[in-house]
Amino acid sequence: SDELEQTKTFLDAFRSRVTLSFNIFQPGFDIKFLFEYISRYDLNKNIRLGFAHPLPETHNQHVSVADMQQTVQQLMSYRSLFEKNDVHPLLDCGFPRCLFTEDDINWLTRLNRVNAHFGCSPIIDISTDMHVWACFPLSKNTKKSVYDFDSLTSMYDYYESYLEGIRQKNAGIFPACLTCRLREDGLCAGGCAAHAMSNSI
Repeated sequence: SDELEQTKTFLDAFRSRVTLSFNIFQPGFDIKFLFEYISRYDLNKNIRLGFAHPLPETHNQHVSVADMQQTVQQLMSYRSLFEKNDVHPLLDCGFPRCLFTEDDINWLTRLNRVNAHFGCSPIIDISTDMHVWACFPLSKNTKKSVYDFDSLTSMYDYYESYLEGIRQKNAGIFPACLTCRLREDGLCAGGCAAHAMSNSI
């Protein structure tokens, strides 16, 4: 298709300036093609990986809480491909730490490219019409005008407080998050705030 050809032309032109990204929206996903693209076009040797999360009060395709364990196991099944191709996984926010085995955590840590804090903090987006929100999954719920704030710091503080309010109502995506030591020690936020909010709606 023309779109695929345009993508290949883009990758060929920008090569190592390109970092591939993949949103996981179902447990049985396949990312082998990403390694092929990195090799063929000499792209940046990182792959940003994230869950597709629910949009509260909206129906969208995303990984359900019940499927998250299987999805993380599928991700970890690609460890040999990451190593063989010298490619590093970059985990986006929303991954609960408890879904990874200690061996998985050690493997991720050995790569020195993982954020060991499985957090959930504002990833502030600003749209072309000057609206702002905490993160894409919460774009409908947290949309405000950029002119409502006098600095980026005040914007960040506002949305950090908003996320904390969600956590006070629902500690995390699993019932066990309420008493989880990893959450209490600040090593995990309990998954995506949008997922936590959807659980309480």
